[in-house]
Amino acid sequence: MIDLMDTGNPISNLNTYAQKGRRNLFYENLGSRGPDHNKEFTLRVVLDGKPYPVGVGKSKQDAKLNAAQNALKCLLKDLHEDTAGNSAESLSPVSNSSINYICWLNQYGQRKRVTVTPVEGARPGHHNATQWCKFRVGDKEYPEASGKTKREAKEEAAKLVYDIINADHSTEVGDSAVQQNQMLNKNLNDVSAKTESLSINSEDNSSVGTNFIGLINHYCQKTKLCHTYIEEGRRGPPHNPQ
Repeated sequence: MIDLMDTGNPISNLNTYAQKGRRNLFYENLGSRGPDHNKEFTLRVVLDGKPYPVGVGKSKQDAKLNAAQNALKCLLKDLHEDTAGNSAESLSPVSNSSINYICWLNQYGQRKRVTVTPVEGARPGHHNATQWCKFRVGDKEYPEASGKTKREAKEEAAKLVYDIINADHSTEVGDSAVQQNQMLNKNLNDVSAKTESLSINSEDNSSVGTNFIGLINHYCQKTKLCHTYIEEGRRGPPHNPQ
């Protein structure tokens, strides 16, 4: 069995583990945010196609180090649970999904500052007992799930929480998007009604056209949006460019 914490260097430990197990390891760069003088970088480990909790740092190296540490924590947790359940065939989650739902749920609890508590048990069966598990996240209790091992039941229960939380979030986002679209349409109608009279005359004052620049400026001022004009290139001779 490989000691995942043998050198104290998470990146080195993870590389050694991946090499000995012939597993495909790489670090996915999820970008950065913040001003140039105070950027925050985000990376995550992807092992055999399965992403692990992200690592954040003031430099790419710090983010990589934290990402490796987070992945090792999940691997160790998986290993301990597999050993306890006499099912140490693999360090991968029981689910075929690329998401480690237990790690995701623990990270969600830390991010939301709520307590995540698994409630586990077993029910007798014809041949073997069926394991079951459910989670309490903060004050809310989620449905239980079952499995052949404690690990499998716990992973399925975490997946239920993941599905429910993300379904609720999707509904909220969808409702918000509808409200934003309704407000946007209202603003556009208001702006159009108030600016229909805006016009500019051509050089010879013989024709009148809509002041589209004025419309855009007025709309952006009203909705507190920023706009810019992007030049996508020119064509035609120098004396008559388009």
